[in-house]
Amino acid sequence: MFRGWMINLLLLAILSAGGLGLWLADRKEAENKAIEERSRAISTLTPDKVTKATLHAKGEAAITLEKKTDKWEITTPGPMLTDQEAVTRLLAILGRHFKQQIAVKPEQMADFGLAEPDATLTLHPAQGDPTILQLGNESPTSGNRYLRLGTSGPVVMIPNHEISGLTQKLSDLRPKGLGVALDQNPIKGVTLAGKDGNQIILKQDDTGQWQSEKPFVDRASGALVRTWLDDLRHARAVNFVAGSPPEKPDWQLTLQPAKGEPLTLVIWRAEGSLQAKRPGDPDIMVLDATTATHLDKSLLALVDLRPLPPGGELQHLILDRNGQRLEAEKKVASDNKISEADKKGITDKKATETDKKSPHQKNPEMAGEWPSPAWLSVEEVLLREALEAVPLAPLDPADLTITVVNKGASLPYAFKKSNDSYLVASPNRPVLLRLTPLQTTALDDALKVLFPEKKAESPAKVDSPAKVDSLPKQ
Repeated sequence: MFRGWMINLLLLAILSAGGLGLWLADRKEAENKAIEERSRAISTLTPDKVTKATLHAKGEAAITLEKKTDKWEITTPGPMLTDQEAVTRLLAILGRHFKQQIAVKPEQMADFGLAEPDATLTLHPAQGDPTILQLGNESPTSGNRYLRLGTSGPVVMIPNHEISGLTQKLSDLRPKGLGVALDQNPIKGVTLAGKDGNQIILKQDDTGQWQSEKPFVDRASGALVRTWLDDLRHARAVNFVAGSPPEKPDWQLTLQPAKGEPLTLVIWRAEGSLQAKRPGDPDIMVLDATTATHLDKSLLALVDLRPLPPGGELQHLILDRNGQRLEAEKKVASDNKISEADKKGITDKKATETDKKSPHQKNPEMAGEWPSPAWLSVEEVLLREALEAVPLAPLDPADLTITVVNKGASLPYAFKKSNDSYLVASPNRPVLLRLTPLQTTALDDALKVLFPEKKAESPAKVDSPAKVDSLPKQ
């Protein structure tokens, strides 16, 4: 028995030694692989240690970038706004690894396109010598590029997609967005002034609701205003040209951020395109001509399209049409009644809604409760966004008036059918709202139920003389 235990222990030791040997072999292989990968690193310098970079493309002026505080800035050929993501792409080459080394000390530099490199990148750390990378031709047998590590270092091959940062031009390193200076800052106010003197002024109040101040005072749609501002801020340049703005530009756009100073942009039409001047740029942005559609936006396209103000509730409605009046109240069960219902086994605690016939009901055809679909249709019309806003005009006489009684205040909404849709005049608003086709159909259907037409009485039916079958002749 003792001998059996010894054999088992011996086998266990052999297995353990074998497992340890395999683990050590794997570890050694991983270490060798890591060493080999480090040996193929483009540089030991990391992007966060770089404080200055110079990119010199063949046939182009050199571009110098300097890191100031936490942002990069183009300083040569002149101070310009700088695309931080483009600089990140430029410095990403430091974290790459080459595929293979081609020549340690190449004699014929022209064979690799390095006699006159396509691009030379010089990277300066805060301390120590700079790192220099030279970009050569594409390899004729693979999708790789030749890259020289230093001015007297080896030539290596690196995949094309990993050197895209080195092929950037000056325009690639500049931000293309019109309002890029405010990309990380929410906008609380905007003024768009035209050369004809017209202005659109919008501001966000303390509750976050957008309000218009010019050319008229009204509440604006948060979603529509945000989309409009995003379209303007992210309007992109297709080119940069030398020049200066005209004395009277077509537009002057001022964006007020939540924090900091406002940004004023000058924009004008020129030669089939738009041109703009940003603070911080020495030259002119050329914008796509379609950006003019956002600058020509009417305030009517930005107002709130909901008849009822935000937070408005529908508790009591009065409908007046053709001298007839109907009223409805939304009833909510009291807490005591819900508790009693719970005792009886009712678990649904939703507030119950009932439509109550007004004591002022003048329509003898309407008896009992309002049909729920009719109530919901009226509710949808008042709470949902209309199709569009149009200039204010008289609706007298109105086809229908819906009065919302809320917390003691009465808000009358006048409706008039026009061109197969309803126009709505909201109280204290300088615009009319045009309902969508779906809202128009829903309201018409509700009115047919709530105000049914009287059927004309048919004339009394006169009995015709009874037909007597003739008797057969005898």
